[in-house]
This record gives sequence, structure tokens and C-alpha cells, in this order.
Amino acid sequence: MLVPRWGWGVSVLCVSLPAVAEVTLYGQLKGGVAYTKQHDAAGSVTQMEDYLSKIGLKSSEALGDGTDLIWQVESAISLNGDREGQMKGWNSYDTFVGIQNEDLGTLRVGYLSDGMFGVQNQKLLVGRGESKGDANDPKGLKIFMRADKRWQAVRYDMPHRHGFDFNITHQLADSMDTDAGDAATVYNQATIVAGGYQRQAWYVKGAAGLYKHQSVDTGEVRDAKLWRLLAGYDDKKTYVGVGYQYTDGFQGLWAKKFATASKTLSPTVKTHEAVVSASYKWGRFTPRASYAHGWDETLATGQRKVSNTSYDQVIIGSDYAFSKSTIAMTSLGWIRKPEAYVLNAQGDTVGQKASTYSIGLGLRKTF
Repeated sequence: MLVPRWGWGVSVLCVSLPAVAEVTLYGQLKGGVAYTKQHDAAGSVTQMEDYLSKIGLKSSEALGDGTDLIWQVESAISLNGDREGQMKGWNSYDTFVGIQNEDLGTLRVGYLSDGMFGVQNQKLLVGRGESKGDANDPKGLKIFMRADKRWQAVRYDMPHRHGFDFNITHQLADSMDTDAGDAATVYNQATIVAGGYQRQAWYVKGAAGLYKHQSVDTGEVRDAKLWRLLAGYDDKKTYVGVGYQYTDGFQGLWAKKFATASKTLSPTVKTHEAVVSASYKWGRFTPRASYAHGWDETLATGQRKVSNTSYDQVIIGSDYAFSKSTIAMTSLGWIRKPEAYVLNAQGDTVGQKASTYSIGLGLRKTF
């Protein structure tokens, strides 16, 4: 029987666990059955879905003077196996080695979530774990989070001080050549800064990202930018949060795309978006709801608004806790967003919208 190379690595590490007591095995299995219908297209689908399951190993080694060596290896796993082509091998989630000091902070290198991911830990975007993780699934708010990413990067996190926190993530992947002709062969260089302040149940979080060489417009190499601001109240029982996001230089029609060595983005647009979410823990039940809206796109070149390119999304659902580690989930999502650019009777480019709704029933187990 043939075993993938990363499979041998997992086996060796797992066999070694009893001998190395400080290594922690952890993970989460999340998935369910969902019915999805797109109003403006024929047919519907009922299928098994994986909701971004993962498994990981982590450990630390004391180096003295309050300093630890830390490492972590995480892999995406799927309750659907490789059916949807989503398995990307071992270390496909946050995988790093680093140094952590209680006074100076934490410095890590590896494949790391950027600060945009970190901002989401405030539970503003309820429903993220109850979807497949793509922008077309109305049960999750991936359309709002389309620029959140993991990078081959260096990341620094300052220690929490008096309610404040700060982190910066940087991917070194630039080129000395910045001419328009060379830009199509440049990988991303990105810098993402995030910070926040929390006082009791109230918090405010913000993040800003600069993504180099995302497009070539009118012969000029353009970078992409993103700003996000979140604020809310969370006392572990009642939660209310709001968020605002501005982007400049990303793919139009709310696509989740970054430039690669072989493809730049066109057209690029400026967008404004907002989201509001709420949940309330009532015994074992936690009802939750979110509403997101994106206003019409504005072309990055020409500054012209593109009509009918806004989106609206609603998610309602509930979690039921069998225990602290086992949760049943129900989610109902609806989204109406543009799917393509078309020409109207006057010859102007406008958006062509479609609506999709989906209902899912699933289970989440953490260990």
C-alpha cells in the first residue's frame, strides 16, 4: 500500500507522542449536510460539506529567562476526503517555528495567518466555521473576508499590555523590477498590521494591509490596499459587533484573488462594505445572526461606479452545546451578489446579479 510522504511524517510524529510528553495533539472536525439553491439558475444540490477541519501538533521548550522556543504544525483535513480537491498535504494550515518572550513578545517564521485572520477572533463574523469557506457559500461570510490569507512570512506579536495588542506580518517576495512588463511575473509581497484595545467586554480592533504589484492599469504597476475596523461588546453571553472594510486594488465582482507569477488582476476596483452580527447564549442554545452589505464597486482607474455590483447577505443560525467540545450547528444563509459584468442598453458595463440560499445542519468536535 502506498502512503503519501506527509502521511509517513504524521505517523512518525504520532508514534513519538508518548515519548515526548510536551507535544500536544489537537484539532477540530467540522462538517454537515447542506441544501443549496441558486434562484437564477436551474437545479439545486444536497451534499456533504466539510467546514474547514484541521489537525495539529504543537510544543514549546523553555530556553531560560522567560524565553521559549515554540513550534506548530497544522494540516487541513476533510470529512469529504479528497473528493473536492481541497487536500493540500501536510502543513497546509498555520505551521511555524519561533521565539516567545513574556516581556518582548513573539517572533515566528513559517506559513502564518496574517493579522486579518487574527482580528476575526472577536467572533464578529459568526458563521465562518459553518461554511465551506468560499465566497459563494451564503452560510459563511467569506465574501467579507476574501483578503484574509496565510503567507510564507515573518510575524511579530507584542505582549498584551493594559488591554492593547499589536502584530505585524510580512511576506518577503518582491522583485527589483517594477516595470509594467515585469509586473506580471512578480509574486506577492505583503505587509499586514493589526492591533486593538479591549476593556472588559468592550473592544475595538483594526487592521491594514498593503499587497504589492497586484495589477497593471494603464501601464502603471498598482498595489492593493485594505483597511478594516471592528468594534463590539462580548461578555461571553451577549455579543453585538459591527465592522467596516475598505479595499482598493483587488479583483472586481468581490472575487477572492491575488496576483500570481502568471496572472495579474483586471479590472481592479475600490469597495466599501459593512457587517453587523449578534448572538446570545441561552442555556445550551446560542442563536446568532449576521447581515453584510457591499456597496457598488468603483473602478480603480477612471473612478467610475459600476451599477448593480453591490451585494447583500443574511445568515441566521443556532449552536447547541452537547458539551464544551461538541456542538451541533444549524445555519441558513442567503446572498445576492453580482456574478459577471454585462453591457446595458447604453453600452455601459454593469453587474449581473444572482441569488443563492443554503441551509446546513452540522457538528463540530474539538480535541
